[in-house]
Amino acid sequence: RQSSGVRLMDGEGQAVGQPLDMQIDFPKGARFVNSILNVQNITFKAPGAYSFEILFDGQHKRSWPLEAAPAPQPPTPPPNLS
Repeated sequence: RQSSGVRLMDGEGQAVGQPLDMQIDFPKGARFVNSILNVQNITFKAPGAYSFEILFDGQHKRSWPLEAAPAPQPPTPPPNLS
């Protein structure tokens, strides 16, 4: 059994939201384990670079970059020509 964690970090290296910590049981001899994370209700304060940081037993193992883009603006309605 190994402890693992996922942290969402902003471009300044600050944590965004609460970390996700869990315990994973690796089958004997396994080198890889698939995992699905359901990430919801995250508020990105600004567009820009973010990353998911993956840790095992407190040690950083991998980063997955994420780029938060501004929300699209609704189209401007055409002028009323009447």
